[in-house]
Amino acid sequence: MKYFDPNIFVSDRSLKLNNLNPEADDANTLSDEFVKIFNDTLDTYAPHRYASKNEQRSFNKPWLTNGILTSIAKNNTLYRKQVTTNNPNSIRKYKIYRKSLPA
Repeated sequence: MKYFDPNIFVSDRSLKLNNLNPEADDANTLSDEFVKIFNDTLDTYAPHRYASKNEQRSFNKPWLTNGILTSIAKNNTLYRKQVTTNNPNSIRKYKIYRKSLPA
């Protein structure tokens, strides 16, 4: 869904639905054709993507909320910065933030 453009999707879907024959004898075949056109267009513009191994692992850990994951990412960023720069200010920031995180 990262590059999904709803305007292009709607216009392409409309073009394909214009070719649908509304005088069909059976309502079931008409609805089946509509669903097929809609799903084909949706698969073209927003294909299904399977979760990566890391994403699958995170689904099994409901206690890791977005806030906790954000804090962990910030902690890792501060750690990398204090290791690479050896700046006393960045070391101090990392140590203060590290103490604020629960163990």
